[in-house]
Amino acid sequence: MHIRCTKSGNNGHAPKLYSFLKVFGWQKYLVLPIATGARNGLQMQERTLICRFSPTLNVVGRSAGLKRKARLGKKERQRVEARVPAQRRWLLSFTLVEQGKQYFSLVEVLEDTYEAGIKGVRLESSGGEVWGEKWSIVRRKFGTSTLLVKEVKMPLRRAKQHLEKGGRFRVAPVVKTESARCRGKGYLRQLLEMSRKQAELKFFGVSKLVFLYRCAREFKTKATRRTLKEKIASVIRKKTGVNIRLKISVGVKYSHKLRKRKIHDTVVLCVGKSKTHPVLKTVLQRRVRVVWKKNSTVKQVLTNHREAAREGVWRCTCGQDQLPREEGHVLARVAQCPVIPPFLHNGKNVLQSDGGTRPTEVADLSDLQEIVSDRAEVRTAVYEKQAKELAAKLSHLVVVPVDRNPGDLVVMCPSTYYHGLQMMFTLNGAYERESSMTEDEVLAQVKTEYKKLALDKVGAWNPAAKFGKAYVLPKHKDLTRWRPIAPANAEGSRTAGRRLARALNFLLERVPKVKHFNLKVTALLKQNLEGAVRKISLFGGRSMALMASYDIKEMFTSLPHGAIERAVDWLLRQWELTRGVQAETEQTW
Repeated sequence: MHIRCTKSGNNGHAPKLYSFLKVFGWQKYLVLPIATGARNGLQMQERTLICRFSPTLNVVGRSAGLKRKARLGKKERQRVEARVPAQRRWLLSFTLVEQGKQYFSLVEVLEDTYEAGIKGVRLESSGGEVWGEKWSIVRRKFGTSTLLVKEVKMPLRRAKQHLEKGGRFRVAPVVKTESARCRGKGYLRQLLEMSRKQAELKFFGVSKLVFLYRCAREFKTKATRRTLKEKIASVIRKKTGVNIRLKISVGVKYSHKLRKRKIHDTVVLCVGKSKTHPVLKTVLQRRVRVVWKKNSTVKQVLTNHREAAREGVWRCTCGQDQLPREEGHVLARVAQCPVIPPFLHNGKNVLQSDGGTRPTEVADLSDLQEIVSDRAEVRTAVYEKQAKELAAKLSHLVVVPVDRNPGDLVVMCPSTYYHGLQMMFTLNGAYERESSMTEDEVLAQVKTEYKKLALDKVGAWNPAAKFGKAYVLPKHKDLTRWRPIAPANAEGSRTAGRRLARALNFLLERVPKVKHFNLKVTALLKQNLEGAVRKISLFGGRSMALMASYDIKEMFTSLPHGAIERAVDWLLRQWELTRGVQAETEQTW
């Protein structure tokens, strides 16, 4: 009937089924009868389906909406039937019958007995099921010792349940099983004591060297372990070219489409296919680590203000842009630009990774198919590729973060940004322009003056010194005002500058409060203002107070060098007058 309706085009009672078969072809499908014997009644039909497919279809006696509990396993049923006594849940302790000393570790009891040279020991177990150490350690170290339980001898490795029940026992003889690492520890001890033994290592095979490398773990002190491992690892590196001390760390940019475990397994498989020694393969496969790398933020991809400050572009390139303007040039926040997606308005948003791998970098795609997950997750984050395309479109403009608001970004004309650089640095009277010398020549001259003034006694000169690349950031409240940034983290006199600044701050703190102002005084601003109000109120209406506000950061960068020298001289004179301290000053560069 189904085939006839499909061929004739008659949809009948199943229009969707016949339309589907007509499109994809009824010859590709096989029809299997599921329900037979419908004439015998629905109960017989239900019983047939339950027997044919699964007992879980039987809903007799089950309430609707509740999930059926899984049947307990064999071990769980035995625990319920056994009804474990309450005392067995206690912490297991062992008491020496002769000495009365209590232990919570059976290994410690047997270790003390073995080191004392005593062949047997009588102990009493308190009973319980919580052990102070792993039973595998007891079984590995003293499992071959003989335990006497009610005149019945048995190996200690089979007496766990008897010890948990409690009672008195006798262990005789106490036999300690030494592992292969303990045997190798003796040779390593000779290697430390006799230096000539180190020459023997180059004649050993790779397998034995790796064995000795693992035996170094048996030493207690970290320095001893490190010394032995470095000596053995250097020999292995000369033989095979592999540094056994390093881990194989694979950095992958995070993506919800990638499976971290599958990446780890693939790297392990690649190590196994390499032409390294088989023993080294085993060691390296255990030291494979996969680390997620952070994805780029919107700020890292879009901003280009550092390049603009370094190149010094001053020409206007915003003539064709349909963006908000200020005084004829583009100057707007990213949120005001309609062409930019809303997700890219916040510079702190993290972009979605594209995978980080190009087809040309992959030698064999067959091994990497399982790494990519087939699950489909819809995420609002923009892909890094889209952000880079937008950055390419805005490359003729300057994208810069806002001061004190790193999530906000501003798009501006290069001429506007160049004008801000000129106002803060080039046209600023606090800076001296030097165009006749290169950066290396200026650094060499500064280093010479630094040593001539004996400032290297205060702090050593940084041999990797270089000038920081200065730039400016627009302020949050007014985009036409700027904050100068001049990095000094690689300055040559960084160490000496910190120490001298600490000394000057100490001198400022000891000067009378009415004659100075420093950053620590701001913590006392409230009570100082209250004191000033009380003094002014004494004169009534005849008093008048004048106040002024300053931008501290802009004030610091605008201070001329001569004013700073005069302030330091004044500070030293204050100490000479008030404390009688003789100050030694030098002309600074």
